[in-house]
Amino acid sequence: MVDHALPAERLGLQVQRAPAAEPPAGAQTTAPAVRTREWTDRTRGGKEGKKRQVPEGIDPGWDFNAGQRRTVGVNGALVRKLEDVLSGEGKLLQGASAAARERRARIIVGRHVAGPGFRWFVERPRGVKPADRQARAKFIEATPVGVLRRDLAERIGADTPLVRLNERVMHKQQRSHEELPAADYVRVQAVLDDAEPVLQRTPDERDRWLFSVPRLFRALVEVEAGLPQLISAHRLSRKKKGRAD
Repeated sequence: MVDHALPAERLGLQVQRAPAAEPPAGAQTTAPAVRTREWTDRTRGGKEGKKRQVPEGIDPGWDFNAGQRRTVGVNGALVRKLEDVLSGEGKLLQGASAAARERRARIIVGRHVAGPGFRWFVERPRGVKPADRQARAKFIEATPVGVLRRDLAERIGADTPLVRLNERVMHKQQRSHEELPAADYVRVQAVLDDAEPVLQRTPDERDRWLFSVPRLFRALVEVEAGLPQLISAHRLSRKKKGRAD
């Protein structure tokens, strides 16, 4: 293992590092205001095109966050790999029993939810909102958050046991339950395993399934286009049990 300590520190001597240098007089220490210009995207919006604001000095083709694009790809690849594991169609765990594949998928999801990639997703959702409900349900910028028992997935009308959390929901979570840190989403799997789901029907005739462990945690799941989506999750106080959003 490489020792990166200073030579004096390796000899047991005390080393006092110099304080951080002050910026030179007149230096600007705050980010400048971003000035934009109007640009018309002729590939969208029909004959008139679609107008939007882009920063001055930047070609419109570069007006995006490359790191966010990478996150989309990573989450999409993880979802596809997990679906392959659960269906038995991928190379991983070929020939294994359904129970073994579900156990493996739970391990993968558990490590993902406890890791930095999931924390980034929770803290910095982009909030893209496709207009069509079916397109929104299948939108790739969603991340795995839990695995249902296969019999339970069939019972609630889902085509897959893999529960997703998308950015639309994450924005709502930030507004409604900002006290819930990313680390608490590991409880979602526990409540999916331990709670008996209760059907709740919305005024517009949509079915939602409430998973609740009294005085601990609750999760609300809705099936859209065959995909189970986590649409709400939060802790329960000792005074309030299972009240729906």
